[in-house]
Amino acid sequence: MTAAKPRPREELLLRLVNALADQPRVSMGQLAGLVGLSRATLCRYFPSREAMMMEIFEEGVNSAEQAIKRAHLCEGDAQEAIKRLIEELLPIVDLYMYVERQLQVEEYSTPRTEAVRQALITQFQQWQESGALRLDLSAVWLCESLFALLSKAARLIRAGRLARHDAPHNVHTLLWSGIVHP
Repeated sequence: MTAAKPRPREELLLRLVNALADQPRVSMGQLAGLVGLSRATLCRYFPSREAMMMEIFEEGVNSAEQAIKRAHLCEGDAQEAIKRLIEELLPIVDLYMYVERQLQVEEYSTPRTEAVRQALITQFQQWQESGALRLDLSAVWLCESLFALLSKAARLIRAGRLARHDAPHNVHTLLWSGIVHP
C-alpha cells in the first residue's frame, strides 16, 4: 500500500505549516517568499493570515480523516494496521500536528477534531483489549507517542537526516517494540 501523495493545495499548506514552524512571527510577505510565492499570489490564496490559519486547520482535519480511512484500521492485525496508519499519516503529519497545537486554544476545537482524536484513541483501546498492545500505558499516551515519532521523522526528513522511504519502517519498528504486549 502506498500512501496518498499530497494534493497541490495540501502541499502548499504543508509548506506554509513548515515555514511557520520555523518562523512563527514572519510577515505574510516573508512567508510568501519562504514558500516560493509572491505576496500577491499568497494573498490571492488567502485574503488574511486568519483565513490562511483556518484553512490550514481545516485541511489538517480533512487530511487526518482521510488518512485514517485509507489505513483501514479495522482490517488485519494491529501491527499491520499500525504500519498502514504510519504510512498514511507521515506525509500529512505536520498538518495534523498544527491541528493538535491549535486544540490547545479552545475556540479551534470542533466536533470533527475531537472525533478524529477520539477515533484513534478508541482504536488503540480496542487493540489493547484484544491483547495486541500493552495495558500498562494508556491509549492516549500510545497515540501521543505515535504522533511524536511521526512529527520527529517528518522534521528529520526535511532536514535531510532521514530518508523518506526509511521513515515509516523506523517509526513503526520503534513504536511497535515499545507498545507491543510483552
